[in-house]
This record gives sequence, structure tokens and C-alpha cells, in this order.
Amino acid sequence: MAEQTVREAAEEAVGHPEAEPRRATRAAETAIGLGVVALGVGAIVAAQQLADLHAGGDFGGRWWPTVVGGCLAVLGAASVVSGLLRPPAVDVEPLRRTGVLQLAAILGLVVAYGIAWQYVHFAVVTLALVAAIMAVLGGRGWRQLVLVPAIVTAVLYGVFGLLLRVPL
Repeated sequence: MAEQTVREAAEEAVGHPEAEPRRATRAAETAIGLGVVALGVGAIVAAQQLADLHAGGDFGGRWWPTVVGGCLAVLGAASVVSGLLRPPAVDVEPLRRTGVLQLAAILGLVVAYGIAWQYVHFAVVTLALVAAIMAVLGGRGWRQLVLVPAIVTAVLYGVFGLLLRVPL
């Protein structure tokens, strides 16, 4: 009885019945999962267009993008299944303008990063990208805007440039 009273009060405060957010979160989770599957399949298809410099058993240029695309496709499919079978979340925050603007800014930064990488060294543009993303997401102070981007850039350069010998 007390549970019903709390639920009714919540519905009145929000101004819509409880079933609406459930349907919306289920549809959103399924749609996002399908988008991730499409992104993964696209990455796999694009990876097959790369020149395979190490044909003959070694890991070539296609290997890592194919693995990433495969992981995206599998995780996206899991999200779709989860969205269809699992009971949807009840207390989901509504979409906010700030979040949409942050997403758009980050996507714009990634596009600018891809363009700048053609003209500027990997370390410089990666440092700038990570610092800019940290700033967009609310990072403040020298640790978040200088130290974290420097560490991330150094790790990425170490893994891809030095260990895997990917030309950066």
C-alpha cells in the first residue's frame, strides 16, 4: 500500500505515467545498440580495405581495426538483446541540452583531430584532443588539463608507436 502511494506521488511529480519512461529507455537502449553494431560492422568493412603489409601469419594493418570492430559489433548486439529482454530502468535521467552539446563538441573535436593529424605530429594533436575533451567534460586544474592528457598521450605513443611500431 505504501509502495503504491510512493509510485503515484512520483507519477504526479514527473507528470507522466510510469510506462512511458520504460518504453523510451527500452527503445533508446535498443537503438543505441543497433547503432553500435552498425559502427562495428562498418569498422570491419573499412579494415578490410586497408593494405595488409604482413600477410602470412603476422598481425597486419587490418588486425587491430577488425578486432575493435568485432568487439563493437558483439557489445552492440549484447546491448540490443539486453534492451529487449531486461526490464527497463525506472529512474532514468532525462536527456539534457548540456549532454547533447558536450557530445556534439566531442564529435567535432574528434573530426578536427582526424584532420589535424594529417599536418601535425600525433603527440601534439593527441595531447590537444585529450585536454580539450577533458575541458568539455568539466575538467579543471592542471592535473586534469595537463597531467592526464600527457599520460594518455605517452601511453598511446608507447603502445602504438614503440611497441606495435605503428607509424604515427
